[in-house]
Amino acid sequence: MLITLYGADSYRRLRKLREIVDAYTSKQGNLSRERFSLIEKEDLENLKGFLSGQSMFSTKKLVILDEPFEFEDTKALKVVLKEYVDSVDTTILINTTKKHPAPFKFIEEKPSKFEEFALLKEKNLVDFIKKEAERLSISLDAREISSIVGSLGSDTWKIVTELEQIALRRAKKLDAKQFTSQPEYFPSLNTLKGGSNIGERLIALEKLIGERGDDPARIFNGLAYQLKNAEEAQMYADYDIAVKAGKLEYEEVLLAIALGLRFNPLV
Repeated sequence: MLITLYGADSYRRLRKLREIVDAYTSKQGNLSRERFSLIEKEDLENLKGFLSGQSMFSTKKLVILDEPFEFEDTKALKVVLKEYVDSVDTTILINTTKKHPAPFKFIEEKPSKFEEFALLKEKNLVDFIKKEAERLSISLDAREISSIVGSLGSDTWKIVTELEQIALRRAKKLDAKQFTSQPEYFPSLNTLKGGSNIGERLIALEKLIGERGDDPARIFNGLAYQLKNAEEAQMYADYDIAVKAGKLEYEEVLLAIALGLRFNPLV
């Protein structure tokens, strides 16, 4: 059997992959399992060797095949995959961000299984945030959801990370009033990034670090998301390199951003 998980949303795609692997492992027990990335020709030979080999413990096999459509020899790959379309004992689980070429159309057709994980938009994205919030036992109002969408877009990895941070902070608050009086993360972040004057940006920075206690590295990474132009992207990249090289601390970078300073931190 062939199962294909395809799409740009790697968080949901990899979560589904993990669910399938866990289910197979639980059901089959001592099945033979391997993971392959096809880069060199010998990688395909190693895959073929595993598929054709005999196991002492089980006839069942599960292969995870990462990004197979990056492999140059598509004809040889097609032959291998075709051989296992109707297999009962061997399951090939294809994990790919790249759309398969036309000759591989058969992976979408029965008995194979095909699931796409496109980037979520609009209502689907909001529904995802609500479900993840429910999973983490946190309640979000419409304004908070809108702030998350506006700041993180369709990046589900960052969304889930942010929701986990919220859940952790709320779990630490014994007094609900103490939490509600705390400045919100996204509005303060947006003000620090796009505030019209230095005063607004400095106040926002103080709220994030002083009142909320957010990690400066996290604030910096939040600011570096969805930049306006190549010049701004280069500025953030230079700051990041300077911090990792030990020339600056994230606190110094954030202060420079709040003050609207523009200089090359690598000089």
